[in-house]
Amino acid sequence: MNDFTHELWNWYIAVATIVSIIGCGVFLRMLTTRKLAPGEKPGTTAHVWDEDLEEYNNPLPDW
Repeated sequence: MNDFTHELWNWYIAVATIVSIIGCGVFLRMLTTRKLAPGEKPGTTAHVWDEDLEEYNNPLPDW
C-alpha cells in the first residue's frame, strides 16, 4: 500500500494541477471576444421588436 507515498507524486499532482489551471485560463482568454472601443456601437441584424428591441450581430465562439 505504500506505492504512492513517495514525495515525487505530490509534486507531480501539484504541477499537473497548476498547468491545467493556467491552460484553462489561457484557453478562456483566447476565446473572449474583442471589446468595443469607447463610443463604438455594436452592429445589429436589423431585426427590431416592440419598436426598440434590436438583435446584436455577435459572432459565434470559435469552439
